[in-house]
Amino acid sequence: MKVSRTVRTSVTLALAAILLALAALPVQAARPSKEFFGIQPINRPSDAGYAALGKARIGTFRTTFFWSVIQPVPGVFSWGDTDDVVRSTAKNGVTVSPVLFGTPDWAGRETKSPCPTPRPGCQHDRPPATAAGKAAYYAYVREVARRYGPNGAFWKQNPGVPKKPIKVFQVWNEPNLAQFWPCVQRFKRVRGKRVVTSCRPKAREYATFTTRATRAIKSVNRKAKVTLAGLPETKFGSPLIRYLTDLYRVKNFKNAFDAVAIHPYAKSATDVKGAVVAVRKVMTKGKDSRTPLYLSELGWSSGGNNRIFSVGDRKMAQLLTQSYRFLTSTQTRKKYRIGQVVWFTFQDRGPDGTYAADAWQRQAGLFRENGAPKRAWTAMLKFTRGKTSGKIGPGSVGASAGATAPPGPEGQGTAGEPEPPADGGGGGGGGGTPPTCTLPGGVVCP
Repeated sequence: MKVSRTVRTSVTLALAAILLALAALPVQAARPSKEFFGIQPINRPSDAGYAALGKARIGTFRTTFFWSVIQPVPGVFSWGDTDDVVRSTAKNGVTVSPVLFGTPDWAGRETKSPCPTPRPGCQHDRPPATAAGKAAYYAYVREVARRYGPNGAFWKQNPGVPKKPIKVFQVWNEPNLAQFWPCVQRFKRVRGKRVVTSCRPKAREYATFTTRATRAIKSVNRKAKVTLAGLPETKFGSPLIRYLTDLYRVKNFKNAFDAVAIHPYAKSATDVKGAVVAVRKVMTKGKDSRTPLYLSELGWSSGGNNRIFSVGDRKMAQLLTQSYRFLTSTQTRKKYRIGQVVWFTFQDRGPDGTYAADAWQRQAGLFRENGAPKRAWTAMLKFTRGKTSGKIGPGSVGASAGATAPPGPEGQGTAGEPEPPADGGGGGGGGGTPPTCTLPGGVVCP
């Protein structure tokens, strides 16, 4: 049957009207990926804890792969502890994102830093200082990337484990803190005596260190991503913005990493936003505007004795909600290229000598020590859109299960806008010193 020209015109106009109406509808905002949401533990989770992460749609398990544990003696690699972590996470659909940290005594004796006792074996929290020690570190990170990469020996040895190869590696932890990196002392005269006022690590040294580590990792897994160590704001080292600016002044260094990472511990969600804005400005000025920004540690505590981070159970949930509402929004993720947010920490930890009895980190978990969920866990699930879970049971302390860093200083930093983020130095990424420490020159950390 022949269709009249009038009818064809009417149909065309009708279709055009429908298309215009569809175009006018609001576009469905893209949700963050599962890997966008991360957790940093300080205890090794129970089986129920690992399962809770999977049900919650938390896709990243940031943890420390201690060099001192993996290679306690030269030439010998001990994979049992890290294999357990990778196996447990993979079974629950979660990917490990390791911090490559902790110099074994045999490679770090020349650092003359104290050898802390809580860590199995002897470890230094600063990188090796000699060429031989650094070469050993690069060999260690290469072997980690080889073993847990897409074609790594771990997956061949564990054919029944769902394949979740490690994609993102983080080189060291908080290198702008004097606790974790050699630093340059500054002095002033007090009553005729020279007194150390600060000790600032050199960004250029970390840039060289990371460039070589990146080469080692990508020599065995060219698709691997390498992120800078998480940088906190601090008065006990190099301020975040100054340190990051100095990194970008190192020629071609921006080609040696795939993401910048910060630890914006702060008074409020507004301060977290301020840190993100300030850091992205530095990245843009460094002609690196397209590189993702990770928040590889963020958190508050339901208890403890810290005037900034110990906020109580209810406010902890409120601060998580406020900060994640900003960080997960489509506009924020697009404008600031936020690639990942990791909450510190998963579960509270009992007094065991690693932290001071009233340390805020011990109670920064989304679950209590006995495994009961806090309000903040419920708040987290609203963003991940995962399933809730009941008690997960107590966790256990494991050598590479997570962080055992000392309490961070309480001072104010300078990065945040309109207010600076609080100093979160040593929050939890990978340190292993006792609850108190002494900087070179006798300056005592709070």
